[in-house]
Amino acid sequence: MSPPWVTRITSSAHYYHKRVGNVTKYVVTLTIDLYFLLYDVKVRAYNDIGYGPESSVKQIYSAEGVPLVQVKNLRGYPINGTAVMVTWDPLPDSRDVVKGKVAGYEIDYYDMNNPRGVADSLYLFEPNDHAIVIGLQPYQDYWFNIEVFNSAGTGTPSEQFLISTNENPPSKYPEFVYVYSHGPHSVKVRWRGVSTGFREASLEGYKLKWWKAGEDIRTASESSVCIVDEAIIHGIEKGNVYKLRVMAYNRGGDGRNSPTVFFTLGGQVAFDAETAQLVTAGSGSGKTETTTICMTTALVILCDLMATL
Repeated sequence: MSPPWVTRITSSAHYYHKRVGNVTKYVVTLTIDLYFLLYDVKVRAYNDIGYGPESSVKQIYSAEGVPLVQVKNLRGYPINGTAVMVTWDPLPDSRDVVKGKVAGYEIDYYDMNNPRGVADSLYLFEPNDHAIVIGLQPYQDYWFNIEVFNSAGTGTPSEQFLISTNENPPSKYPEFVYVYSHGPHSVKVRWRGVSTGFREASLEGYKLKWWKAGEDIRTASESSVCIVDEAIIHGIEKGNVYKLRVMAYNRGGDGRNSPTVFFTLGGQVAFDAETAQLVTAGSGSGKTETTTICMTTALVILCDLMATL
């Protein structure tokens, strides 16, 4: 009997074998029902005298089949004016369900008012049950569907689901932002509020963002308040200069930032763009503090030059 070349791991005793020429690879063609099955593979050389020793066993899966299953329970809701959350029931990594392993999901969507337009797609290259779709237009309706895919192809599209984005965020920014001394580790911020315009969602409140002047804005702290015109910022350290921006927000998202203001624990300080200096006079103590900001393309260096009583 010829030596076994390939043995499929099943309950049956069937095996496959093939004698090939002096080659280093060989492709076995299987029937369509034998997708994504695990095989034991062994190879050995032969010549006119006989067969050599067998190689160690290598386990190999046959190729996956194209999934025919449909993703169920597609749902979604708006996050803001340009993004929505999409959810669905995840599919199991099962040969019976997806004819292999889930490689990811394809989310297709298009503007309901432009059904003949080109649909956009978002690919998730991992099993999941939700995704955030960004870059949409405010106050628009979008049809969504989703398909699972594996290495062999994409499955059947789900039923469509309609998701609407929220209205626009505030287009105006708070003005007349001022910072005042408040406590041993806090300051008070006041500003003039904004009104919302056409196709802008109702105002929900304001956000304050502050960070040390020598650091990146990505290190900023953030606080949200309701529809008021002042707030208290805590955790301010003595001897540091901070930057502050205030913005309005609604369910459409964050509005525009106010111009940056500088402040210390003693309150707001003025910034001279020509000399790159911040000068503040402390109230009550007669103390004057001068801080020079040295600008480079990548770094802002704060140097305390003088502090006298």
